[in-house]
Amino acid sequence: MPYRRLPNTDKARIRVMKKALNKSNGLHPNLLAFSQKNLVLLRTILPRYEQAIIHQRQAYQIQIKENKKYIEHQKSAQLYLSHFVQVLNFTIIRNELSEKVLSLYALDEIGKKLPNLNTEKLLLEWGEKIIFGETTRIHQGGVPISNPKISMVNVKFSTFKDSFFYQKKLQETTLRTQKKVSSMRQDCDKLIQTIWNEVEIFHESASGDKRKLSEEYGVTYVYRKHEKIRRSHSMAISAGLIGTATARIIT
Repeated sequence: MPYRRLPNTDKARIRVMKKALNKSNGLHPNLLAFSQKNLVLLRTILPRYEQAIIHQRQAYQIQIKENKKYIEHQKSAQLYLSHFVQVLNFTIIRNELSEKVLSLYALDEIGKKLPNLNTEKLLLEWGEKIIFGETTRIHQGGVPISNPKISMVNVKFSTFKDSFFYQKKLQETTLRTQKKVSSMRQDCDKLIQTIWNEVEIFHESASGDKRKLSEEYGVTYVYRKHEKIRRSHSMAISAGLIGTATARIIT
């Protein structure tokens, strides 16, 4: 016997629900194979489900698009911060600045090494420390470091930071829309199963192919391999493509 298979993708859920809804159009309530209560639910849930999926896809597409910009901003901030520290170290090597100034930037623990800027967290931490250190040194009467100037470093770092928080916001939006769609899938599956049960019960006393009548409402049946072969033979017989003797063997 073929078995019934519920849809397991968003596209498949929408397809079978639309099929049931389209089948209901123009039918008298007494002729509809499922209840008016579930018809009302179908008309309510289906458009909300479709809209939730659209919002999810839009949120994800925006996140992917903005992520490309974010990566560029991150690389730019890393580049300017690392170049600034290199120039700072060169001024110390040339005795233009005392090594003591490294403490202003929280660089005294690593000396003349470059800070690790390979993660978002470290980049945010070191960006704040280095900009604060240079600003403090200038306020104390120090000569600003150039190529790059801290103002340009600050621009690149601020752009990265804004992009970082914006990307986090987009990720939260995408996650929220995904959760909404996920929760609605449960409601859709429950409704589809209930409608299918009612459709099959309605057609139990009907004459003709009961499964075919149910399939018109979106009910999906899956035939096992041996059933597919038998069904194809039966269809060929009804079409007059297999001889009478063969037909008797199959039946």
